[in-house]
Amino acid sequence: MKCAQCGHEGLESGVVERTVNVGELGYTAEVPAKVCSSCGAYRLSLDTLRKFGELVAADLAREGVSSPDAFKYMRKQLRLPAKELSALLDVSPETVSRWENGKYPIDPRAVKLLGVMVLASVGDRPGLEYLRSLVQKREPRDLVRRLPALLATGG
Repeated sequence: MKCAQCGHEGLESGVVERTVNVGELGYTAEVPAKVCSSCGAYRLSLDTLRKFGELVAADLAREGVSSPDAFKYMRKQLRLPAKELSALLDVSPETVSRWENGKYPIDPRAVKLLGVMVLASVGDRPGLEYLRSLVQKREPRDLVRRLPALLATGG
C-alpha cells in the first residue's frame, strides 16, 4: 500500500492519537492506523472511525450532553436520518432541524430517548439507573475527554 501523502511504499501498522470535537467537548483516543515511516501520514480504517465515533456518542449519551452539536452527532452515529428520528420522537422534521441548529431548546425527553438508542446500539443496557443519572443535571466534568485506546488491530 502506498502513502497518499508522499508515495512511499509499505505503510506499517501503528497507533496514532485521534481527536474529535463535538461542540466545546474534545475526545481523544489512541487508535490503530497504517502509518508511513517516511512522512508520518496515516490511514484509518472505516471500522476504526466507526468504533471511535461510537465511543464518543456513548460518552455523550452517558453524560447527558444536550447541546445541538451533541444531539446531531449522536443521531448521525446511529446513521439515523433526521426525518426518521422525528417520526420516532413524534415531532416534525423541522423541530429536529431547529434543535440541531440551536434555534429551539431540545426537549429533554428527546435527549434521553436518543441517549437510550445510542447506548443500546453499542451494547450497553441503558435502564433505570441511566435515566436516574440524567435527572441530576450536570455538565461534563472536562471539556477534553480521553477515551480508552481502541483494541482493534490494523488500520
